[in-house]
Amino acid sequence: MEISEHRKSAAAGWAGRQSVRNRTVSMSTRIAGVAVLVSAAGMYFWLGGTWWVALALLLAPDLAALGLVFGAKQGVAAGTA
Repeated sequence: MEISEHRKSAAAGWAGRQSVRNRTVSMSTRIAGVAVLVSAAGMYFWLGGTWWVALALLLAPDLAALGLVFGAKQGVAAGTA
């Protein structure tokens, strides 16, 4: 085996381990995000929150970004309002 072939195989092995590590971190981050969402929603409803306010709060960033359809200035104004 030549040195260049050895380097290629070693690099391929390292890249494979990195992708597994990245997937693991990505999956654990998503699981943590879902856990936070579920626990926050549970506490919200346990404290007597209504579903329509929860929906409005969940969609607020998307509604603010909708202002960008009308231009950058209007988008910034909608996002900071």
